[in-house]
Parts: sequence; structure tokens; C-alpha cells
Amino acid sequence: MERNTASVRAADERLDALLGHRGAATVSLLFALSDGAKRFGVLRSQMGRMSQKTLVAELRALEQLGAVERIVFAEIPRVEYSLTAAGEELVPLLRAVETWCARRTGRVE
Repeated sequence: MERNTASVRAADERLDALLGHRGAATVSLLFALSDGAKRFGVLRSQMGRMSQKTLVAELRALEQLGAVERIVFAEIPRVEYSLTAAGEELVPLLRAVETWCARRTGRVE
């Protein structure tokens, strides 16, 4: 079944909106949030060498897409990030892609 050019272009635009130029960073961030809400500092330490600027940009982009929610607690000034229902839907799909890639490169875990 052949897809028309407009359909392919629209799919490319949606994937680019989700993954952008830093696809691996976005996927890693979604995986980090998949086990529950986290404060920014915890995310920063889990993301390793990702700069603060990149982490903030990734979180904002995912928030705009509706995959991540920013929760502000006023009583004790702090912010946590968590996956929305839409973000939770993405995780198994991304894990499947991760498994597929691992099989193709011979690194099945």
C-alpha cells in the first residue's frame, strides 16, 4: 500500500514535533518519567550529560505536545514533571522500537 506524499509529510512533521533533532534525548526523558513523577534535579542527575538548557527545552517541548505535565506545588515551592496519559501511551511503543533496534544490532537484553 503506497502512501501519498502529503500523508508522509504530515507523519514526518508529527514525528519531528515529538522527537525533534534530539530524538534519543527525548526518548530517554520519557523513559526516565515512565516510573513516576520526578523533580527537575532528579531528572537532571538521571539524564547524565544532558545540559540544563537542553533538559528544560525537552521538558517544555514535551509539555507543549501534551506528553508531560509540569506540576507546581505552592505550599512547598517545588516543581515535578510526570507523564500524561498520552505520554504513558508512548512508552510501550518506544520500548518496542528499542527492542527492535537491539535485535537488529545483536544487543538483545
